[in-house]
This record gives sequence, structure tokens and C-alpha cells, in this order.
Amino acid sequence: MEWAQRQKKELLESKATEVIQAITAIKCATKQAKENQQNLINYYHSNLLRMDYARYRKIGCGIIGSGAIESAHRTIIQKRLKQSGQRWGNTGAQNVLNLRAINGSGQWDKVIQNIKLAAKNASLMNVAV
Repeated sequence: MEWAQRQKKELLESKATEVIQAITAIKCATKQAKENQQNLINYYHSNLLRMDYARYRKIGCGIIGSGAIESAHRTIIQKRLKQSGQRWGNTGAQNVLNLRAINGSGQWDKVIQNIKLAAKNASLMNVAV
């Protein structure tokens, strides 16, 4: 258990290469264990660039596990874009998803502030002309 806790700490400090080394150092007793070990090492190598957890935590990404991301994918993306009869171009879909992501993160007031600011700037531009 202590070993696993150390590896978790290393991952949260963005030291995935050290975790890979620790996994590699384990002596496996069976062929299946060796295969599982290699699969895990391959997974870490393939996802190394996505494992900068210290940076993610620093910029305020409180949830860094894949379960939350998969849930958000279902609720934010699929529920809206996969409705019956929906047809989307890339630009329209991205715009709708941006708004849904902002709303889902509880920051809708920023959208309203930006709309009000844009309207105010537009009215000032009309007055100046």
C-alpha cells in the first residue's frame, strides 16, 4: 500500500516517468503478470503528455480523473449534439459546446457580462459614427 501511495504522490507531482521506472523495476513471477506490467507501462508511455497533473491542479482543474470527463462528455456533448434530427457543422457544434461547457462549469455569468459589454461597445461605436 505504501508503494502505491508513493506512486500516486509522484503522479500528482507530474513525475510519471518516475512511476514508469518504479513499475519497470517490479519483478514479475508469472507470464501474465509480466504482460500486465508491460501493458501498464505502454499505457503510461502513450499518455505521458496528458499526465501533467501538477499543472492541471495549479490552473484549477479540481477533477482530473477520466470518470468525470466521460460523464461530462455524455451530459454536455452527446445529450445536445445527438438529438433526433440534429445536423451540425464544425463551427456551430463548437459554439454550442462552448456555451454548454461554460454553463456546466457554473460560469454563465461571464457569458452575460461579455454580451452586455459587447452591446455597450456596439452602442458606443454607433454614437461615435
